[in-house]
Amino acid sequence: MHLVARLLCFALPLVLLAEVHAEALPFETIGEVTVGGRPESVIGNDQYLFASNLGTGSNPLGKDGDGYISKLSYTGDLIEQKFISLPGQLDGPTGMAFLGNRLFAADLDEVIGFDLDGVAAPVRVDLRSQGVSFLNDLVQVSDRHLVVSATNVKKLFLIDTVAESFLPIDLDFTLSAPNGLAFDPATDKLFVAANLVHNVGSTSNGEVLVLDLDVDSASATFDTRLSNAGRFLDGISLFGDGEIIYSDWVTNGGATGTLHRFDIDTLEMDMSTPLGLSGFADFHWQQGRRVLAAPNLTAGRVRLLSLPVPEPGTQWSMVVVVAGAFVARRVLGDR
Repeated sequence: MHLVARLLCFALPLVLLAEVHAEALPFETIGEVTVGGRPESVIGNDQYLFASNLGTGSNPLGKDGDGYISKLSYTGDLIEQKFISLPGQLDGPTGMAFLGNRLFAADLDEVIGFDLDGVAAPVRVDLRSQGVSFLNDLVQVSDRHLVVSATNVKKLFLIDTVAESFLPIDLDFTLSAPNGLAFDPATDKLFVAANLVHNVGSTSNGEVLVLDLDVDSASATFDTRLSNAGRFLDGISLFGDGEIIYSDWVTNGGATGTLHRFDIDTLEMDMSTPLGLSGFADFHWQQGRRVLAAPNLTAGRVRLLSLPVPEPGTQWSMVVVVAGAFVARRVLGDR
């Protein structure tokens, strides 16, 4: 009995801690901003959020000049619906990234960088020569370089924003259709939310690819893969300490959008968090504010959600530890 009590003192808290950690994330809705059209991606700096929009045309990926980028506040206000809307310059903007005072957007077959002060002319990198028609997400990987996913040709490209040039990233394996991108500068690892087929299906179609990126040589090597990761993956982001989160449409048209997360080192999945979004595309996670800004694409809105502090499970973990120790002491005391 003495040995059992000692085991309880350690085992009970650990077992229950694992169960608490697997709970869905308790997001609280701050607001939902109507931006119109089809908001595909959200990104934020310290002050504002920006939402790219495929426009209102019958063909979301058409060269129709009706794309735009909206400016939002973190408290749920629409500051300017068409903050960036240049006729003939934005057709169907999707993923975005910041470099200095420029906001870069992937726009079907080119990457365009806009001066947020509206002073300098846009930077333009044209990738049409590569057979590209659907550039998808962007991520900063150095002080002058971005990586863009080209979903329709199943490739990644390294963009030099100073030289306004690009290089295909040399991979030693064939990618599935790459979508969302996240980069960890501490480890030079590039995380890719991808789909075997770029279509919302009824079976598990998504996978997360982990690549080791070498910016100097414009190459990447395969590290590992998280298969059967969802039905249709889109956005992906670093989250907290050692975790990745990514979005899953689940279905096309239903309010089924779900957030998944996993541990970077172990690739172990935590419990998913249903968010009830219709078209849960490329989101923005603001760690400092603990705010998730998520496109509700087919509804023409952006939803803002807050994750309370402390992170889920912290308070219950303390209760479990105390309870485990109390039980063990009672058993030992009865001896």
